[in-house]
Amino acid sequence: MRNAANYTYEKITKFSSNIEQLEPWFDVRHVSNVSQLSSEYQDLCLKHERNNKWILMVDAEVDSLRRVSHDQFDKSKVLLVNSNKVKVNLAAIETALCSGNCSAVILCDSMFEDEQIEKLCESARRGKTKCILLNRSNKLH
Repeated sequence: MRNAANYTYEKITKFSSNIEQLEPWFDVRHVSNVSQLSSEYQDLCLKHERNNKWILMVDAEVDSLRRVSHDQFDKSKVLLVNSNKVKVNLAAIETALCSGNCSAVILCDSMFEDEQIEKLCESARRGKTKCILLNRSNKLH
């Protein structure tokens, strides 16, 4: 398995000859400090809060999320899942992406193989749900 941080834009293009079709539904972002992580959470929540849909965050850093100004978006639409408490596997993520019930699925520090990335991209496209791999350069405290 490879860390999702290793997937550059160029590597993702090999999964589709038409990157314009893939680009709106899949993104990889990198953060290096707590402030940047909180800012990224806020930007993502503001951008994807729409149509009464969920924003699903898997393994989000709760302390950084608490620093986000919640008066700008409906925090009741953010669903936090901790993979240490709930089994989160590729099939469950694909189902969430395909269902269309979420405007975004944000996977924090997740590791996937090439074929799994391809499946996530396709599921995101089918469900018109943004899939974001949010990677921290190191674990933040």
